[in-house]
Amino acid sequence: MAALVYLNTLNNDLVYDDRLIVVQNERVILFILLFISAGWLSWKARRRHPVVGFCVLGYAILFGPTANIVIPIGTIMGERLMYAPSAMLCLLVGYGAWLLQRSLNHNAAYLAPATVGIVFIFLTISRNTTWKDEFTFYETQVQTAPNSGKAHYNLGAALAKRGDGEGAVASYRTSLRLFPYYPEPLFNMG
Repeated sequence: MAALVYLNTLNNDLVYDDRLIVVQNERVILFILLFISAGWLSWKARRRHPVVGFCVLGYAILFGPTANIVIPIGTIMGERLMYAPSAMLCLLVGYGAWLLQRSLNHNAAYLAPATVGIVFIFLTISRNTTWKDEFTFYETQVQTAPNSGKAHYNLGAALAKRGDGEGAVASYRTSLRLFPYYPEPLFNMG
């Protein structure tokens, strides 16, 4: 959920390494506690604020299968896994703004969401420079995910396209150091 609220770095490869995420006991317990809490909150809010309960429970249900907490799905965390759960967060924020507008009885309640929207517009504009070209994208990927073998491989491939063989080999070697069973860097160095 933190990725929905606080985006300190955007990255297409949110991973510390390329190994399959292994289920850890404390993660399973945390997920179960969060799921039970969501169910309890949904039950408590069902009459006074049914939208809150629906959103919290909906978020838990939609995020649960893709969280790599109880069932490892064999993929890294990525924004694509958060589309459906983020709809619940958006609905909850909209409901909160509606309640605030009703209690204040004027349109000042829409100032906070408008401000957040404007901030995200500027963050999007600044983030768009990353997509200038392939090399800039992969260079940024290595900066935001320095422990990703995939990121270093992609940078190596971009360097090879530019004719920088030494830089490409260095990136491929870093990729193999991070993930020794990655065949693409070996193939490209061969």
